[in-house]
Amino acid sequence: MSSFPIGIAFSSSGPIVAEDGLLIIAKVAPAIQPVPDGTTLADTLPASATDTANYKSTGGSIVSAVAEWSVNGGAWTFDGSVILAYGESVQARIRVTDSENNDFLFNTSSTTVSGVAPSNTIGPIISGGSALGDVLVVESGGWTGTPAPSLVYQWMRGSLPVVGATTTTYTITQDDDAAEIACTVTATNEEGSASATSNTIRVTGFVPPVNVVAPSISGNPTVGATLTCDPGSWTAIPAPSLSYQWYRDGAVISGATGSGYMLQTVDIGAEITCVVTAENIVGTVTATSNMIRSSEITLRDPGDNTLEISGAGTLDSIMIEGGLYAGTYTTWADGAVLDLDALSGVVAKCLVAPILSGTGGVAETLTVAPGLWVYDASNPEPSIAYTSSGSGSMGGTAAAPTYEVQSDDAGSSIIVTEAARSGAGADVSQDTNAIAIAGAATFDPASLNEGAQNKCVFWLDFTDAASMQTKAGMPPALGDTPILFTDKSGTGNDFTTGDAAASSPVGIGTYQGSYTNNNVTSTGYLTPASALTGLTADMCLHAVIDTRNDGNFMLVGTSLSSVAAGVASATNYGGATPLDIGFGGPITYSADGTPITPSTRAELHGLWTTNGTYVVVSAEGLDLTGTTPDMAATIRPLSYSSAVPSYGVQGRVRQIVCTTNDLTPDERVALVAWLTAKAAPND
Repeated sequence: MSSFPIGIAFSSSGPIVAEDGLLIIAKVAPAIQPVPDGTTLADTLPASATDTANYKSTGGSIVSAVAEWSVNGGAWTFDGSVILAYGESVQARIRVTDSENNDFLFNTSSTTVSGVAPSNTIGPIISGGSALGDVLVVESGGWTGTPAPSLVYQWMRGSLPVVGATTTTYTITQDDDAAEIACTVTATNEEGSASATSNTIRVTGFVPPVNVVAPSISGNPTVGATLTCDPGSWTAIPAPSLSYQWYRDGAVISGATGSGYMLQTVDIGAEITCVVTAENIVGTVTATSNMIRSSEITLRDPGDNTLEISGAGTLDSIMIEGGLYAGTYTTWADGAVLDLDALSGVVAKCLVAPILSGTGGVAETLTVAPGLWVYDASNPEPSIAYTSSGSGSMGGTAAAPTYEVQSDDAGSSIIVTEAARSGAGADVSQDTNAIAIAGAATFDPASLNEGAQNKCVFWLDFTDAASMQTKAGMPPALGDTPILFTDKSGTGNDFTTGDAAASSPVGIGTYQGSYTNNNVTSTGYLTPASALTGLTADMCLHAVIDTRNDGNFMLVGTSLSSVAAGVASATNYGGATPLDIGFGGPITYSADGTPITPSTRAELHGLWTTNGTYVVVSAEGLDLTGTTPDMAATIRPLSYSSAVPSYGVQGRVRQIVCTTNDLTPDERVALVAWLTAKAAPND
């Protein structure tokens, strides 16, 4: 037959007539068995479902009985190896064929795949120490089950659960003394639950502290030094906590409860001990250290020049550790015995005398290394002041006082007195050593090049006829016009007058916009006679200028990038023009030794006209690296109003000094003093 009637199983009550009048009989009705997660399709049916002997047909003998399955309502399949997963639905049907080629289908009801109850495959394991306070950790082991089971933990003390101990860790407490600790892990899912218990760890029995090696104190037995207490050796289970208490002659030292103790002056001659207390949950035990006695003072560097001390009595020594005053002192600075009673009723006592240092030349700076003053802790900290035996005033800072030697100090000795002052008593003082001042310091610009120094690049002295030559090759007489200017610094940077008509130099005159002069003998320019040496991008140019008969302006600078300082005309080249064209640093002026502070050229002109005849100009931040001997760059220090750069009364410039910009403060002071001294008539 070509049709596919639906076979219907029947019981002993009789057959059911199928399509076309054919009958099929199933001795055991096909049905899906319980289907747990992971079951194959083939395993969902009993063997009888596909056994031909289970069926009988009225149309002929049974030839085959084949199973088919549908998963989750999908297409039917003959593949019985398919593995079913938790939650899927499965339906089966049996296709029965007889000898007449008639096919019959027996359908089963749909069944849902069930889960698998939890099962322990690897037992839980706990690890950790066995002492009080140790933390035990449980590894849950291996578990199977569908769906995946949830895990809960219960720590056990012997056979009893520990209340509240339901996490993966457990801290041993004093209740666990000598007990066996384990952890039970329970796995649960929809299909059921299962439990497994870990290995056990026996908690070590607790033991009270026992002192095995006594405590000991060590250190320098001097006041101000710190003694250290080694607690010794202890046995205990669990390990004990340790505490300290220091004693002076058997009495508690208040607040001295650390492993270290700094000796005080009150400890001089006293017996110092330390008691160590060991404690755990089952006991408390104390042990006393050795004794140590103090008779000296050791103090750390105070950080300044005053030192506070409390106590009384005579000391063998005071030792300062580190810093400026490091050393051991056995007397006060005045040679008296170190008696702390001497601090009573006075502001302070000097322990280390101040020291004065320096070369002792006029205009040199002497420096004081401050002394160290000790004062009683019951008094206020003193202030320290300085005075000198010289004619000048003290300078510097409190940490480094200074004194600048004056010309009036020549031939004398300078002593600085250091005084301690407060309201606790009369001022006390201590003198430094003396430094003899032989005479006025000898200085000229060439001295800046002494030794390995090369700080003076050139020095032109327009008051020294021997350093100049006229066209005739002779030193100039008064009123003569020199053309060669010898560098007196020893560097060899000589200069000559420029030729404006021949070389048309550009620079300050051109920059300012109005100066022209075709007289080759009155340009006022100086140009290097040969390539200059020692030039940098940060130079200082100093000049002493005679302002008498000023009709135009004065100038200190170069033609490089229009660099100028000190134009002295109220009208020429813009009286309101600033004074610092092209200079990177400050420019200072003084007239006959009095500082003046102009901000424009017109103001400068008025100030030096009012204040004096000679002006000293110092300009910093001058770049002379491009100065060449071919007139492309020229030094311009002279008055354009002068007919010629004459020697004597016609000369407008007395001195020109070019230095590097790294002079020491003392060198700067000496140079300014020298320039000021040169600002005086010499013709």
